[in-house]
Amino acid sequence: MNCNRGETRCNSVNLSEIYMSVNANIFNIMEAKRVLSKPNISKKAFWDVDFERIDFEKNSVFVIDKVFNYGVFSDQLELIRFYGFERIKNDIVKIAYFRKPVFAFVSSFFDLDKSLFKAYQRRQEQPNHWDF
Repeated sequence: MNCNRGETRCNSVNLSEIYMSVNANIFNIMEAKRVLSKPNISKKAFWDVDFERIDFEKNSVFVIDKVFNYGVFSDQLELIRFYGFERIKNDIVKIAYFRKPVFAFVSSFFDLDKSLFKAYQRRQEQPNHWDF
């Protein structure tokens, strides 16, 4: 993107444009058929486990947790293609922890009420510390 001095739009990411481009392509991703036994994702989010030994069918909640919390956006899209939008929507509410920005993104992107998430319920159960 070519930016002229003084243009603030070039210095910030326009999230609505990203969201719209993802939504425009989401139906193509959802309709793509699984032909691999595992998704074509990077190993970045799986630094603490043996990536080659992961059972992607049996451990889908674990995989979704790792990729959405620690992976890159292209890996998230690949998981949507691999598992399907509805399966991720059903499994993502079972995840016990989300980083705050990730939680805001997934609840909005999948159009789910925050109270449906196990992560939200756990956070509500924890007492707040004093604010000084």
